[in-house]
Amino acid sequence: MKVPEYILTESMALLVPVFGNRETKALLRALQEDLFGSGFPEWTAATATRWKAAIQRILGGEPLAYITGVSHFLNLKLTVNPHVLIPRPETEELAVMAIHYIKSIHHAQVLDVGTGSGCLALAIKSSCPNAKVYALDIDSKALETAKANADAYHFPIDFRPFDFLNENGWTSLPDHLDLIISNPPYIGETEKTLMSASTLQYEPPHALFAGTDPLVFYKQIARFGKDHLNPGGRIMVEINEFRAKETEEVFRTAGYPGIELYKDLSGKERILVVSKLAS
Repeated sequence: MKVPEYILTESMALLVPVFGNRETKALLRALQEDLFGSGFPEWTAATATRWKAAIQRILGGEPLAYITGVSHFLNLKLTVNPHVLIPRPETEELAVMAIHYIKSIHHAQVLDVGTGSGCLALAIKSSCPNAKVYALDIDSKALETAKANADAYHFPIDFRPFDFLNENGWTSLPDHLDLIISNPPYIGETEKTLMSASTLQYEPPHALFAGTDPLVFYKQIARFGKDHLNPGGRIMVEINEFRAKETEEVFRTAGYPGIELYKDLSGKERILVVSKLAS
């Protein structure tokens, strides 16, 4: 069965003044699909209570993905929670670029730095099953989420708890990598005024903010890649649109010969692809 029309009408009346007609319809469609799944339950008092609570949480500014516990990423349906960032469309674009590259390599080795929900690692494994994928995160709860997502699809991914900024542990990570991919924390504290209240209130700050140096993860990835990437290997990272040139300079200074900056579908400079010199 579907949500009763009178419930939808009531929900529209509450949400339209805040979100507008078009976005409200999209929210309600996604809420119905992701809150109850394909097997829609019988509409009962308990179901109605759950639905109405979700509407109030939406009105309170909580992201829909945290309310339903579901986020869609390319062809994947992922579990998400406040321990992980909600995957964004620009991260899908990064995944597509990585998949296109990895498909040309037999038994590629890939390292995902700061995996969060596991969206990048899972997307690569989904399209490139012969790739060996390693995924790191400093947050144990994030890793639990990523592992649950991988288990749901029976994807063998090597998840590891790891503080990537601590170079002392780098020797334990794989050499001969074909790709290092990452959507690391890259937002400076001064940029908080540019962010939505919903993101600031609900999403994990350690996955958003890089501390006093917003470029620190890129600097470490650049250093790590010099010794751990195969000749001709690549680094693909999502970047801060306001620091695109600065991030590009990090890899140029580190001696990488091939650096390409890409705009996302919104026209923002959001993806950097770096190539290591082939021997």
